[in-house]
Amino acid sequence: MCQKAHQFVLALYTVTATFPKHEICGLTAQMRRAAVSIPANIAEGFAKRGRPDKARFMNAAEGSLQQRRYDLVLARDLGYGETDELIALLDEVGRLINSYAASLTPNSQPLLPMQRPHRVDRRRAAGREVAGEHRHRGDAGCREEQRQAVARRDPEKLRLDEMR
Repeated sequence: MCQKAHQFVLALYTVTATFPKHEICGLTAQMRRAAVSIPANIAEGFAKRGRPDKARFMNAAEGSLQQRRYDLVLARDLGYGETDELIALLDEVGRLINSYAASLTPNSQPLLPMQRPHRVDRRRAAGREVAGEHRHRGDAGCREEQRQAVARRDPEKLRLDEMR
């Protein structure tokens, strides 16, 4: 992927060398500088250890890639040269980035407990008790359960609480 992006940068430098001299500080400089950021972001993303960091750099590379696509269309429309081959190479780099970025997405990993979608237990929805559980009895029932749990863990603490 990085090699293809590097090939794109080299080809872009060759094409922009033929741009008019009045574009040296304009479109030529912008296209060259931003094109270099595509393989640079890919390389930096590969060096990162965490998936979110890797994905962030792939996203930055994709953003630069889309900007270069527009620049190439603009250069063609301004009559600065034929850019179809560069656009095709850019599309190939984009497909490689997208497939790598897709392998980094959380969808390919199991969800963390806090992220799990809520599932309705049909037994609870029907009002039936589930083994080891009770129906909610309000605050008084919960306090009683807490008191019993404390009694099982530390009977001495329960006696002190009752004396108060």
